[in-house]
Amino acid sequence: MVAVGMAAPAIIFLLVHAIASMQLRSAQIALVVALGAAMAGVVAAAIAGVLAPLTEGRRLLEWLRWTAAIATGTVVFGGALHIARALIGLEDPLGLLTSRPLVGITPARCLIAIIGGAMVADSLHSDHPLRVIRGLTQHLSRPMLVSWLGIAALAYWVTGPLAQPDELELPWNAAAGRRLLTSAEARVAMQPKRFDALLQLGMALAYTERYAEARPVLERALALGPDDWRAQFFLGWAEFERGAYADAVRHTRRAGELEPRYDWAHVMQARAHEALREIEAADSAYARAISLRPKELYLQLERAALLVEARRFVSARGPIAAAARLGPEDWRPPMLRGLVARGERRLDDAAAAFDSSISRGPRQALPRMQQAITRYLQGDAARTVTLIDQALALDSTLLTRNAAWHAVYMDARAGRTSTVWREDPLLDAFRFGAR
Repeated sequence: MVAVGMAAPAIIFLLVHAIASMQLRSAQIALVVALGAAMAGVVAAAIAGVLAPLTEGRRLLEWLRWTAAIATGTVVFGGALHIARALIGLEDPLGLLTSRPLVGITPARCLIAIIGGAMVADSLHSDHPLRVIRGLTQHLSRPMLVSWLGIAALAYWVTGPLAQPDELELPWNAAAGRRLLTSAEARVAMQPKRFDALLQLGMALAYTERYAEARPVLERALALGPDDWRAQFFLGWAEFERGAYADAVRHTRRAGELEPRYDWAHVMQARAHEALREIEAADSAYARAISLRPKELYLQLERAALLVEARRFVSARGPIAAAARLGPEDWRPPMLRGLVARGERRLDDAAAAFDSSISRGPRQALPRMQQAITRYLQGDAARTVTLIDQALALDSTLLTRNAAWHAVYMDARAGRTSTVWREDPLLDAFRFGAR
């Protein structure tokens, strides 16, 4: 009878899982959930049994006894699922793993613990399976069940923030991709239609900058899991790097809708909009990313550079000021401030800002180039040539990337200057501000 009590929660879970995913992907899920539910049930029943002599006849203490039993069983069940996830890659169709192990209490975990605790407790005193089911209905019909669910909801609301940004952080580097790649290729060879295997391979290919290969793999993963934010995000990233910016916007926007806490989904959406010259949409996406990570310098810089390049100087002042507070010794905020001043024809203020940027970044070519343009507009051809020569010593490709800068250099070498500058700064904002 104890075995019946242990297995019942797993059977219920598997039925819900089958409805949610339309298929039972692996027998491992049944085994893990059965064991986890059994552990939750045993612990809940044990806690309730130990506390029973202390609470008999006292309504408040009785309520606290069952609350403690259910909460403890819920935590045990969540911990078991997290361990299984680490060991065998257990999927999470019902959101059971959305909180950290041994802390978060989610409604789904609480339901499993309630069912497991009730059935295990009844099975210890029953000699027939039908009596176990009858005992379960008695437990679920108790008014106290409302209190249990209320406590679970309160605990979930309190512990929910603990599950936020850290769990969503993904390794953004090629080394992580290389570590994943070999094992991911082996998994896909063995299970070519398994969603998590395809997703892992697509992520590994993206990390190692093999975007053309990543795209079809991620499209296959997306066909199996169209509402998975990771598949949407990595496909959007691959499309962005391939230059398919409209597709990148579509996938990264969907990723942000599915998981609005993941800041990089909004960052990549902003970059794709920027590449399409959709300034308003890009600025809005940057604002969403900044709301999630307000202390990230690179986000403030990227947003500021976007607005400066679009010549929206008034709007750029806020992000520039925020970047200056976050990076008081960084060379980029004063350079952006200089671009704003020059765009507003305050050339002396611009020159002072560029000097500050040069002093903070003595090995950076870009502030010297921007100062050279300012001196050119002020009519100082000799100083213009000197600054551009210094910039070229730091970056010999500088003039080949911008024909207007090359024309300024040729004019200044011939002793000519101008008071007109019609070109945008061409900062390439997302690379200017990137980590």
